[in-house]
Amino acid sequence: MGFALSNLPKESSLEGPDILIVTMPKVEPDAPTIGPSLLKSHLLANGFSCETLDLNIKLYNHLKKKGLEHHYYRENDIVFALREGTYSAEFLEFFAAESEFFKAWVSSIKARRPKVVGLSFLTSFSNAVGFKFSEMLREEMPEVAILWGGPQVGIEIDLAKIEATCDHHISGDAENAVVDFMRSLHDSEPFEDRGAVQLEDLKGVLLPDYSDVDWSEYYSHKNFADMAYVTATRGCVKACSFCNVYKIWPKYLMRPTGGVADEIKLLIEDHGRKSIYFTDSLLNGSRKHFRNLMSEMKVLKQEQPDLKWEAQWVLKPRHIMPEDDFQLLSDTGCHRLSIGVESFTPHVREHMGKHFCNEDLLWTLDQLAEREILSSLLMIVGYPTETEQDHQYTLEMIRLLYESGYAKRTNAAGEKLVILSFSSTLMLSKNEKLYNSIQDGLTEYVDDFNWTYKDNSLSVRIRRYNEIMNLIDEMQSTPVRNWSIERSLAEHQKLLNKHFESSHASGAK
Repeated sequence: MGFALSNLPKESSLEGPDILIVTMPKVEPDAPTIGPSLLKSHLLANGFSCETLDLNIKLYNHLKKKGLEHHYYRENDIVFALREGTYSAEFLEFFAAESEFFKAWVSSIKARRPKVVGLSFLTSFSNAVGFKFSEMLREEMPEVAILWGGPQVGIEIDLAKIEATCDHHISGDAENAVVDFMRSLHDSEPFEDRGAVQLEDLKGVLLPDYSDVDWSEYYSHKNFADMAYVTATRGCVKACSFCNVYKIWPKYLMRPTGGVADEIKLLIEDHGRKSIYFTDSLLNGSRKHFRNLMSEMKVLKQEQPDLKWEAQWVLKPRHIMPEDDFQLLSDTGCHRLSIGVESFTPHVREHMGKHFCNEDLLWTLDQLAEREILSSLLMIVGYPTETEQDHQYTLEMIRLLYESGYAKRTNAAGEKLVILSFSSTLMLSKNEKLYNSIQDGLTEYVDDFNWTYKDNSLSVRIRRYNEIMNLIDEMQSTPVRNWSIERSLAEHQKLLNKHFESSHASGAK
């Protein structure tokens, strides 16, 4: 589609911002996402006026007033995702119930008279609202250009559907692309929609402009309050079989550490943010960059004793990540690391592309626990090459972690130092890297969740997950099962039951 600023009615051509960037629900309500504020800085630096609007936090607080925030942002958040490329019945019911909320925000946007409305899609849970909201904007504001951007665009969402709903789209890094887009509109030049284009380097990335943000609107964690997001690197040094980060950022790029420190300092001094969550796929992909960043943050920690941070972390062998690096973590205020262990079985990890041994894992847990740094071990149940013997080994490792004290220790605040976080089953997307590597061994493929590799079926994975959860409940005093675990199991059981019913019906015919 084509659109130029000259297409606007004359009475609105000098009013409102050049572009209004709107964060689509649903994302976590603990802090504003970086993207809209970052793009605002680049647009302002190039002479375009820009405003941002976090529709996600507006929706969360709207639902909170009705006592529904936990239901929709936790227990039933899957209503925000598309199902098989279209709206689910649950989402349509939700949208109908909250139609006045969305109509009011369309009216509010219309009153601001932006020339362009940019919708930011961060996760698959942004897709359903994004499509529906675009339809409303198109109906109420046909003269305004609608631009889509974010990791979901062109990767998780079918491009044909996108192009039928918005005027233009940008996927991948958008700092330069959004400026090019606005220039093309100003000059009435055609703009070529962008796929997942990555910046050559991150040296020119500006600090986000949070002038539109009301930080008091955001949810505050008990032990990790006053939070803000920061990104120090993009991409990943790993190429794990089950991950699609390589599609968004083929190269691992690192920001100058001085710029990262300046951003954290700005968040502390100008916005009162004392808890930083790094959005990086992994913070320690480059040891040199990691140590330089930690040196910068050590100085910040001395100036701001309340500073603490969390990040995702890649587990490396002891000779690569020695004790000095763990001491740096402690000196800079590290609060928690999320570690992609994925499996306790070495040959399963090797297939994934993760190269460390269980001795490295225990060494890492010892180093973190000694400094009272929390670790969340991210685990996958039922990876395709996982056998029943591997599953029994997983159960043995869980017992070991509890019986030897690793999973029972707490810090001074009473938080568990080691948390075992098992996902209920692996999503196996057709024609993705993992699918292609094992497709010769697939005996059945119904959908992303319901597949069978040798004797590893959905019913087997559900059983294994139940056995793991039961063992963890048995090993600790406080039951681990919660709404999230039960919902995940129920969703997968529904898929299984649906498949059985369909198979039975086909057989009956």
